[in-house]
Order: sequence, then C-alpha cells, then structure tokens
Amino acid sequence: REVRVMATNYGTPSIVTRGLIWKVDAANNTLNLDTGGSNSIVGNTSTTGFSGSLQGGMSRVTSNPQYWEFDGDNDYIQFAANGAIDGNNILSLNGKTTATFEVWVAPDYAGDDYQRIISKASAGGGGVGGYALFFRPSTKEVFFYIDNGSGSAVSTVTYTTSASAGDWIHIVVTRDGNSYVIYENSISKNTNTATANFVTTASGLRLGSWVHSSGREYNGKLALAGIYDVTLTAEEVLQNYNALKGRFA
Repeated sequence: REVRVMATNYGTPSIVTRGLIWKVDAANNTLNLDTGGSNSIVGNTSTTGFSGSLQGGMSRVTSNPQYWEFDGDNDYIQFAANGAIDGNNILSLNGKTTATFEVWVAPDYAGDDYQRIISKASAGGGGVGGYALFFRPSTKEVFFYIDNGSGSAVSTVTYTTSASAGDWIHIVVTRDGNSYVIYENSISKNTNTATANFVTTASGLRLGSWVHSSGREYNGKLALAGIYDVTLTAEEVLQNYNALKGRFA
C-alpha cells in the first residue's frame, strides 16, 4: 500500500503509522484540500474507500482547527457506495482480529440518537456486514459495534463521556482478539470482552451517517478519522494524542 510520509509527519512526536490503512484529516489533506472531497492521506486514493465526496451541502471549515461540520440532517462524507467494499478491500478488515479506530470530534449533543461517526454497512438494522463508531447525544455514550453479516450487531465496548457540547475529544477504540479498549484523550475509559468477526459482506463506508442517508446523522465537528489493522498500544494511543492535541487546545 502507498503511504505518504510527509502527509503523516505531524512533527515530534509524529503519528503512529504502524498498521495505518486509512486516514482522513481536514487540515492535512494534500491531494484535495480545497475542493469538495476528502481524500485519504494514506493509501492509494484511486482505490475504493480512499477518496470521499461531501454530501448534503456540507463543507470543510478552514479556520483552525480545520474540520468538517455535520449538521445532523443530511450531511455525510461518502467514501464507498453500498456494495463497493468487499472482502478483498483492506477496509473490510476481513480475517483480522486486530484493529484500531480513531477520531477527533466535537459533538453538539443534538439531533438523532445513535449517530454514526464512522459506518461501514450494507443495510439498516444493526448495520449489516460492517462496523460502526457511534454516539448517543441523549446519554453522551460512545459505542463501537461489529455486525456479523446478518444484522446482529455486537456492541463491543462503550463509555459515557463527560465532555461538554462543542469540546474536542480524541476517541480511540482498539481490538485485540476478543478484547476491546476505548480511550478518550489517551485515557482508557472502559474495557470489554466480546465475540465478533469482521466479515466479507460487501458494504459501503461513510463518515457522519450510515447506509440509509436518513436518520442517525452525526451532529457536530469532525477533524480526523483513521483505521489501523493492528492493535495500537496505550503508548501509541498517547503518541497520537500528543501529536495533535495542540491543534485542539
């Protein structure tokens, strides 16, 4: 896979690139910074899932910290149409028992419940054939689930944030076999054991919504999202947090 070293060099310390398969960053998108898309800064952007398009009239906010604003109605970033990511695409995580999901977000605590931040799915219900990081503004809970391909979503790990509306938070979920950890601002907030498999079901990939394009839309800001096919250690989660926390201070 292609990795653009300069795009992932955030200074001292740099972000972790071990196992990094996909990363989008509103402030470090060298290929498509000022147009209507959101290309990944890691990977071949000609490959399905590495080049995104902004939907619903949303735009990138260019004042610091740069981010995408989601209105909770019809805004999302489309990276792969439904059915485009199959078991041969690395974003399916097919056969993997290790993974890490990372975002910098500032939720508004308004709008629909069960708002999708990252969503890979082929149908509704539990998000058939995919995985999702999602947020409940009514309870301030953050969840990560994996679907087994039949709509039976397994909630792998969750926690309740104490952040206020509009506060920037760094959320990371790691998987190591059946063990899951969820972090906020580099601090472990919860651990859990759950049995779930990444599956080959052909699906789509979005930020800010799920396959329906109606309901479950994220309301708030998102500056960065990333996926690794390895389990980041607590030290590596801290490294990523330290590399970017100054942007959101």
